[in-house]
Amino acid sequence: MTKNTRTLTEQEINELNAEIERLQKAKRAALAIADERSKENVDLRAALQALVDQINDYERVNNLAPNPGRTECWDSVARAKALLISVGTPAS
Repeated sequence: MTKNTRTLTEQEINELNAEIERLQKAKRAALAIADERSKENVDLRAALQALVDQINDYERVNNLAPNPGRTECWDSVARAKALLISVGTPAS
């Protein structure tokens, strides 16, 4: 079996290095976007958790209880709590 090898020219090496740099730049940009989205998600989770907490307080202060067979007074609260649990934030 013959191994086909050749030496790259300086131009080919330069082109490959340029492509590597382009890909690294794209990777850095993608990571920066992901980092920003992650920070936004943390803020959104905190806001949703605060809203759920306020609704729970409202229910407690006004002595509200869900109808029989329900876990929450409002469907939106049940969905918000399920969402918080699904993203790893314990819903109170």
